[in-house]
Amino acid sequence: MDWIQVLVIIGVFASFFIYVLNRIASLQKEISTLSVNLQKEIFTLGANLQKEISTLNAKMSNIEGQITQMTRPKIVRIKDDEDVKEN
Repeated sequence: MDWIQVLVIIGVFASFFIYVLNRIASLQKEISTLSVNLQKEIFTLGANLQKEISTLNAKMSNIEGQITQMTRPKIVRIKDDEDVKEN
């Protein structure tokens, strides 16, 4: 082999190695960007879910209160002797 061929082969391997390193770095950057975006999306969805859960809890509490009032027996006040005498 000639020295020129050896230098060309070394240059090709070096340029391929540099290309692969740059490609890996760009992929890592894209992955980190996507990761940040996903974390923001998850946080937003979690906050929305908390709001919906609190709304549902309030509605359930309201319904439970209405059911309790509907099933509560009516209290009939028995008039005392004093109340009868006053009228």
